[in-house]
Amino acid sequence: MITRGYPQTRRGLLSVTGLTAALVGAALSMLSPRVAAAFPSSCAGTYLIEMAPGPAGHGAQHFWTLTKDGALLGTSSTQRVFHFSDAQGVWERDGDQGVKAVWLNFSFDPDSDEVSNITRRDITLHTVGRGCDNVAGTSTLRRFEAGTTEDPLDPASDTGEPVTQTFTGRRVRVSP
Repeated sequence: MITRGYPQTRRGLLSVTGLTAALVGAALSMLSPRVAAAFPSSCAGTYLIEMAPGPAGHGAQHFWTLTKDGALLGTSSTQRVFHFSDAQGVWERDGDQGVKAVWLNFSFDPDSDEVSNITRRDITLHTVGRGCDNVAGTSTLRRFEAGTTEDPLDPASDTGEPVTQTFTGRRVRVSP
């Protein structure tokens, strides 16, 4: 670093600033998700998910995106019908070819558009066959009513009946 033309105190300040920036960067890198890094990076991506029909007789289609850093994003074909938002969550590796994940989304009262509950979906997913092109698993859905002591970050606090479904999925690719 060129410090000619700076007073001695400024030179020291530049060194301290550089050292501080390096230490902060190192500390932030330690906070990033480590578990997700173990999942093969070749499996991170977007999947078209087909849910088996649930108790109401509906089988939804979803887009699930698993990012390399452990984020999970979801969109469902039934969002308009059942008045709920996109989903966001996290995933981590579970075994050599498996994932466990949690996502949350908001459900809305169709008459008032107010939040009626937060839905939590606990997911186990594994690859089928070779590679990451096909997946399958189980999803358990719980609804945590707004304005109650139910807490979507504590599944045991749910007083309703969970809904468990199986699913299969195919990876979305640019070229088939």
